[in-house]
Amino acid sequence: MPAVATATKDKVQAILTPLAEMVNILELDQLDQAHIEQWNQWLTRWSKRDPPQEEFPLQKPRPSRLRGLNTKKPHLMVIFLIALSTFLTGAISFDLLHTYIDTAVIAATGVFTGLSLVGSGLFSIGKQRPT
Repeated sequence: MPAVATATKDKVQAILTPLAEMVNILELDQLDQAHIEQWNQWLTRWSKRDPPQEEFPLQKPRPSRLRGLNTKKPHLMVIFLIALSTFLTGAISFDLLHTYIDTAVIAATGVFTGLSLVGSGLFSIGKQRPT
């Protein structure tokens, strides 16, 4: 992908045409052994150690320490919203509604428990794979 991002228009067209042909063959359900061998040969010519200069050079990705954080954004957002909702429920019930502190804590605990159960249920449903 880095090679495609920095490629010239001619190089991108050189890779786009074979990819479009692959898509057409797959859509028309005409896949056979000859196509697989041809694609394998075409795809592996960029994975050699010393690719020709006119081809796309192989660039190994540089792993980032923050890479896993992108996949955790939904989880972090849910945790943040649950914490914020819990705090706001307690603060509103204590400051604005002038309830006792124990009532505000019980209300905040109820909101926390309910949202935590809903959030964990949604994430567990999302991880289930269809059979």
